[in-house]
Amino acid sequence: MREDTERGSKTAAVVGGGITGCAIALDLTRLGFQVTLYEAKPLLGGILRDLESDGRWYFNGCQYLRTEQVWHKALPEALQGNLYRFAHYYGSYTDLGFGPVSHEDFEAPVFDAPPDGLADPEAYRACTSLADRMRCYPPAVGDAVLGWLRHLGADPEAIDAGNAYNVQLGRLYLRGDDKEIDTLKTGSPVADDLLGLPRTTRGEGRPIGSLPTDGYNAFFDVFETILTGAGVDIRTGQPVVPRFENDTAILRLRGEILRPDLIVWAANPTPVIAAAGLGRLDDPFVDITVSAGSISGPGLPADPHYMQVYSTGSPVTRIFSYPRDGGHSVTVEHMPDGRSLPDLQAHVQEICRSFYGDVRIEIAVQQPQRRHIFFSPADRARFDAFRDLCTTRYVNFIDGAWESYARDTKINSIASTVRARLPLLPF
Repeated sequence: MREDTERGSKTAAVVGGGITGCAIALDLTRLGFQVTLYEAKPLLGGILRDLESDGRWYFNGCQYLRTEQVWHKALPEALQGNLYRFAHYYGSYTDLGFGPVSHEDFEAPVFDAPPDGLADPEAYRACTSLADRMRCYPPAVGDAVLGWLRHLGADPEAIDAGNAYNVQLGRLYLRGDDKEIDTLKTGSPVADDLLGLPRTTRGEGRPIGSLPTDGYNAFFDVFETILTGAGVDIRTGQPVVPRFENDTAILRLRGEILRPDLIVWAANPTPVIAAAGLGRLDDPFVDITVSAGSISGPGLPADPHYMQVYSTGSPVTRIFSYPRDGGHSVTVEHMPDGRSLPDLQAHVQEICRSFYGDVRIEIAVQQPQRRHIFFSPADRARFDAFRDLCTTRYVNFIDGAWESYARDTKINSIASTVRARLPLLPF
């Protein structure tokens, strides 16, 4: 992502001002494009923008960056200087009928159950829904996870199997005999894709993550300055509409027709799929609340710590603790189940006790959110059909790797597609 070329008359529009859109906009300037970045909201940052209360900021979920990624390494020094590095701890708390299990080294569900009765390759290949994939596990395990998904407010029968990785269900740890699991994974592609092992067992170190020292709002202020300095024209508060005509993708902005040489859509795909005549996305979603505040206790780790929570007896799905100003803050993602703030704080403290010992949590801010983390099998088919159109007709349009909820996958996919598509563009 550092192959700088002389900037000519090539024009590009990037739609979406989150981290993906900003990273791609900067990358396109290095490829010689005159870039315009469109963001419908007043400020850049998207889902990474911080929660704020009484002059303090809090992370909007577990939103760390991975330093080994090429796009991260390509960030200018002015941005790198706003990030601090750490060895990232992420684990899980599982309570799905097998007894509560806390694990500091595995982020997906952990069961004290043998890895017996996995699906055969033919049944595995036939999976279309997330429910199908969970049925590839031993029945008691698969049913327990399906129960948790329904508790989350999701319908696993209507969600594509590829969503497993979006909610950390790609591999489950059926702990007991790790050597047996390793043997199964080595001998079977199905077992390798369904079964997981902790990083320490695999001989891997902890990933190095990074977070903005002063929060993401300040980080994106610096990012905006860098983009502007690189020649990017940033248009916030300006939602654009996609259109397709005469084998070309165009944009409309309040009646004005825009015809950039290249369009990258790093935003909600719903209007794109509809404009291409492929129907309306099913777009399964979940409603959550993000609560943030302070956490204190003698057992808190010095570095950020993230745990995924899998329990049908809890509304909580993720807990993220991180150091701040000589103390610690915490961000909790949970379903809005109507419990009072004191009850929620006490409940989260109880879960945290298994990792940190006694802690005290005081929530300062709460924000309801709708998370579009799922897609249906029909949505996948629409995405595939649209990509076929982009390789045969609308070669100047690049999608935002919409099936992935992971920013690294999105950024890497878009950057790769841009480079593959350049020879096809009519410059």
